Amino acid sequence: MPKYYNEVIIHRTKEDVFDYVTQPWRWCEWHPSSQSAHKPKDVLELNDEFDEVIRFQPIDALPFYIRKATHYHVTMTDRAVVWEVQGEMNGGKLTIHYDFKDAPEGTLFCRTLTYDVSGLNRLLQPILDPKMEKLSGVAVNNLKAKLESMQ
Repeated sequence: MPKYYNEVIIHRTKEDVFDYVTQPWRWCEWHPSSQSAHKPKDVLELNDEFDEVIRFQPIDALPFYIRKATHYHVTMTDRAVVWEVQGEMNGGKLTIHYDFKDAPEGTLFCRTLTYDVSGLNRLLQPILDPKMEKLSGVAVNNLKAKLESMQ
């Protein structure tokens, strides 16, 4: 099961970072694969559920996209400390885990993505892995730029 870990120091408080990243309807502002998410309420709590549409181009040179509707539920939440969701989609499951730690000039934001594919999607695994790793890094850097520009 692939696991991607990224961290970045964001020059904002842990509360600011937490409040922003735990709003999945805002993920499309910083994550290249996120297309949209349904906003069930303003603050997601333990066991809340939401849906997101992911759009992913597995091979940059080809105009072919994978589009997946993903259903999530919040499995862990402690404001400005930790947040986690588990998601299911046709042909796979994933977990997104966020940790928020004090840093000298803001917040050390740590993001771990773990996913497992099944069925025919396993054939794409050798292509998906490097692409997912790259997109995870792009996402946290986009997040840093977005949040620091909002000050």
